[in-house]
Amino acid sequence: MTPGISSIPITWVTLTVVPTVISILLLRRSAKRKEEILQEGYAIIGKYSKELGRERFSQGCTDAYGIRRYDKWETKGIEYFLTRVLLEQHSASELVKSNDDIRRRILAKIDEVATENEFSNHALPSIATGEEYELFCERELIQCGWDVKRTPTSGDHGIDLIAERGEIRICLQCKYYSSKVGNSAVQEASAGCQHYQGTHTGVVSNNSFTKAAISLAETNMVLLLHHTDLKRLEEMLGNESQKRQQSSPKD
Repeated sequence: MTPGISSIPITWVTLTVVPTVISILLLRRSAKRKEEILQEGYAIIGKYSKELGRERFSQGCTDAYGIRRYDKWETKGIEYFLTRVLLEQHSASELVKSNDDIRRRILAKIDEVATENEFSNHALPSIATGEEYELFCERELIQCGWDVKRTPTSGDHGIDLIAERGEIRICLQCKYYSSKVGNSAVQEASAGCQHYQGTHTGVVSNNSFTKAAISLAETNMVLLLHHTDLKRLEEMLGNESQKRQQSSPKD
């Protein structure tokens, strides 16, 4: 008579079946935990999608053969964001650092999001001069419901466009550059805003900005914009107003 299951020694079940079941449960728990860690990392990356796009663009360059290269971004930029931003905010930062698979996937996601949000001039019409770029920016603002006025071609006091909506009056300087925009543009926009009595001011460009310009803009509350930002300008101004309220001294 073939022995039934009940006749199998308890020690055999204990030594073979139970450990297998435990291993499966531990693997499932481990996989679930890994996915939670990844999702938390992806959420942090998502919060900085626009900033990542800016940085990738800023750290890229076009070589003598007309090829767009990202050597600096790939060797330093991605790692910098991981170390100085993501790991500072992640609840399982030690696991992100120590687990090769998690680290690899996080790094890949950083580059993926940065690439998706990098400044792009593909949608920019054929523009040859700064004046044509101003007209392009003016049309973008009008299409988004802004009342836009152009300043005089000469003696504009550093401001090219004044866009108004409700109580908002933002003074903009437009820069169509083949290289990064420097801090002189920020200085001019800040001074021009006072002259035209604006509530906000900014510099809009097809390119990125130097570190000096970014630093000066933060001090003087000057928005640094890519022309693709014009479609969400009202949202950005709302965020800027919140920053001003938070930074203003309290009684």
